[in-house]
Amino acid sequence: MPKVNVSFKQTTKDMKLYSIVIAQEEKSEFVKRAIEYYLKQKEEKEEQRECTM
Repeated sequence: MPKVNVSFKQTTKDMKLYSIVIAQEEKSEFVKRAIEYYLKQKEEKEEQRECTM
């Protein structure tokens, strides 16, 4: 099974993200859904940018 290691720095921002992930019952599923959401939002933003040109 492929894995991705993620490191969190000792910054307020990273520690907040770390705390949110750790609090999840299904950490792996949470991270995968967050990535999918991010990619969808990025794609939609790029499509909007293309439409306005």
